[in-house]
Amino acid sequence: GLKSLFVLSTHTMHWFQERGYQAGEIEQLPIQRAELYNYQRKSRIFLKTLTEERA
Repeated sequence: GLKSLFVLSTHTMHWFQERGYQAGEIEQLPIQRAELYNYQRKSRIFLKTLTEERA
């Protein structure tokens, strides 16, 4: 399954931080996504590690 999520945002940084996302760097993005990163948009990168729920 998924182990982590990433989002790029230009306006809703606080919303993601309130929900457990941590500020990240472009080097932390998957290589294919980092290659497409648009520096002109000045998007902030946020990462969240997912935990496995156990029954």
